[in-house]
Amino acid sequence: MDNKEKQFDSILKSGKLLEVKLFQVNDKFFELSEGKQWIIDGGIELTFPAGKVTLGWSTKEEVFCLEFRAFSDLYNSQLPLE
Repeated sequence: MDNKEKQFDSILKSGKLLEVKLFQVNDKFFELSEGKQWIIDGGIELTFPAGKVTLGWSTKEEVFCLEFRAFSDLYNSQLPLE
């Protein structure tokens, strides 16, 4: 198990989920007509007693990331919409 996996495991096992935040960083999205799916730029922040697990993605940058810090640290140049 590498360091990131250990940190992820440690945070998730630290106790119950305390808070969930969903973010959309802009008001634009792509709608896929089949299945009513939308593609947005945003993320999910999960807060546990030992820290945060944040998943963020951007269609413009074509990136998906997993970090152990607040969502606002990932997108500090924009004010995310919660």
